[in-house]
Amino acid sequence: MAIAVVDGWQHRGVGIALLAALTERARSAGFRRFQMSMLRDNVAARALAKKLGPPTQPATVIAAAGNVVELSYSIGRRRLTAAP
Repeated sequence: MAIAVVDGWQHRGVGIALLAALTERARSAGFRRFQMSMLRDNVAARALAKKLGPPTQPATVIAAAGNVVELSYSIGRRRLTAAP
């Protein structure tokens, strides 16, 4: 699955809202971890990744090749919000 937000809607909380809904659905289905891939130079995706996972287990890099980075994080019980 991919999440993309068109340019005109970026930096308005749409990406985090989509990811929050997906996380809640995955949690209710019994999933415990997510993996995500992003371009290394995608500043917005990197900022979003910093908000993922419990504070004691932040998202971790599990692979990097060229300009692509793959992260893994626990979806735990923490609810994602658009608030900083």
